[in-house]
Amino acid sequence: MRRLVRGVSVAIGVALLLGGIALAQETGQGTKTEIRNGKVVYVAPGTLAVRGKNGVKIFTKEDWKDIRVEKDGQIIEPDQLHKGDIVTATIVTMHEPAAPTAEQMKSYDIAEEAGTGDITSERIIWTEIRKGKVRAVGPTDLLVKTDAGLRHFTKDEWKDTKIWKDGQAITPDKLHVGDIVTATFITKASPTVTEEQAAKYEAAPAPAAAPPPAPKPAAVKPAPAPAPAPAAAPAAEPAKVAAAPAVEHKKLPKTASSVPAAGLAGLVCLGLGFSLSVSRRFRRA
Repeated sequence: MRRLVRGVSVAIGVALLLGGIALAQETGQGTKTEIRNGKVVYVAPGTLAVRGKNGVKIFTKEDWKDIRVEKDGQIIEPDQLHKGDIVTATIVTMHEPAAPTAEQMKSYDIAEEAGTGDITSERIIWTEIRKGKVRAVGPTDLLVKTDAGLRHFTKDEWKDTKIWKDGQAITPDKLHVGDIVTATFITKASPTVTEEQAAKYEAAPAPAAAPPPAPKPAAVKPAPAPAPAPAAAPAAEPAKVAAAPAVEHKKLPKTASSVPAAGLAGLVCLGLGFSLSVSRRFRRA
């Protein structure tokens, strides 16, 4: 019974030790290789060979920690490549990529030819965070608490960052204090910081929320142009009135005289006198 208990205790102790080592080994050194217009000279499941100006580099799936391949402006998986493809890629490996041996050149059927693409490598530190807690976030700094300690990252190191929150990919500027994240960071220096160093990042103000976009002004339809005023009718020309011909009054010849009129007046007076006389006589009788 004692041996059984002792065996179980040893097993638990070894498991905890290995677990602690696994957590402590979340940060490691590696190499980041940038490929610009490199030519694929060999591709097989788990193996990729690319030629550049400085020769051929071989990458294996067992060695790369992260790989991003772009062809014709589209992101594709390495197993979608074909021999002769021209690619741009960023590959992070645990070791510096090696040139193929003479035997590999022959077995991979890699021809001797000049390359045109650029392949550059630099030493980096990759950090894998599993369920880390955001302690501070600012416009240029990110502080994450992990089981192995505090990790600090700057904005300049975010371009090669993959962060996952609640199963969704997210960019660092969308994080908030208290978020639980899983991420892979690539840096040139160790991101480990002490509590004293972390204090200045926690005191930095959090990034302000972006203001909502201003509403677009409503489109104003231009007022219709006023209808042209009707052209004024031409002034009527005054009617030309034909001048009536002047009537010429002809003077009659003067043939009568005042003598007959005087005679006629005398006859009327004589008749009147005669009538008065007769009337007087009848009254006397």
